[in-house]
Amino acid sequence: YFNTSYTSIWIPYCVKLANKDEVFDEKCFSVDEIVLPDPPVHLNWTLLNTSQTGIHGDIQVRWDPPPTADVQKGWITLEYELQYTEVNETKWKELEPRLSTMVPLYSLKMGRDY
Repeated sequence: YFNTSYTSIWIPYCVKLANKDEVFDEKCFSVDEIVLPDPPVHLNWTLLNTSQTGIHGDIQVRWDPPPTADVQKGWITLEYELQYTEVNETKWKELEPRLSTMVPLYSLKMGRDY
């Protein structure tokens, strides 16, 4: 059970699966490795450019860190992974994880919902 009464983000914890003198498995971790932050907020986008043919557009996607993550004071550093797809498509595109709260997306098809 992880809450502020029983855990600290700075202390590593280890869990062992054992039977008397025999250890079957052991896993060590820190809280920041297993607790997922809340999602980013204020997601928006800006059109940067359209192709000469008007078929494709480039956008800048921006967001703010979740208010529950104290990134301003440096207590935690968040890494973001942007994933996007056209509506009704099954395959998602993923960009490399990044620290930045903005990312450009190039050559999106105009008139499509993503």
